[in-house]
Amino acid sequence: MLILPLLLSLATPILALKNNSTPSCPPTNFTSLHDFNLTAYISGPWFVQAQIPVEYQPRDNLFCVRANYTLQKNGTVSVYNYANRKKVNGKVQDAHLTAYVDEKVPSQLMVGPINGPKSAFGRYWVVAAGPGPDRYTYAIVTGGSPNQVSKKRCLPSAGPKNDLGGMWILTRKQVVKPERLAKLMKVAKKLGLDITELVMVQQNGCKYDELDE
Repeated sequence: MLILPLLLSLATPILALKNNSTPSCPPTNFTSLHDFNLTAYISGPWFVQAQIPVEYQPRDNLFCVRANYTLQKNGTVSVYNYANRKKVNGKVQDAHLTAYVDEKVPSQLMVGPINGPKSAFGRYWVVAAGPGPDRYTYAIVTGGSPNQVSKKRCLPSAGPKNDLGGMWILTRKQVVKPERLAKLMKVAKKLGLDITELVMVQQNGCKYDELDE
């Protein structure tokens, strides 16, 4: 009669161990988008709603962050990153970069300085975007594969093999409702990504008009 309670008592620590086990990173079958339309993706500006600070985009520069992409005749993509330092409409921190597109997997790009060495380029993976390949209103981007274990989930880590580290949640709209951003966070979390490291980017009040003239 003591067998069942004994088995249950033995199972409890095993289950606890399983629940507290270290996750496998990157998550199983994690990759960038298969059905990806680069033309639609770069058809308009992207506003960063949340991101993980990285070396070239520290926390102080996470105000009014926007990215524009333009396809060039040679097949590369020109990148213009814009941000403000320390406050909304503060000192401009911008950069002109170039991106090389993987012809076999166009949702995986390499981004770096114009005419810079390959060692200066980092991975840019579009891992989620929607609502469909003909029209993108949101995107989730990682700096390569999320190989780093973080709080029972995974994060891209800056390191060898051109891993940028970082993660970005992008929208076409400059300002989005909190519930919309919460849904995008859930998408990232479902992919196995650790969203607790994300920093919210202030977009309210940002003036981009002069950039579009």
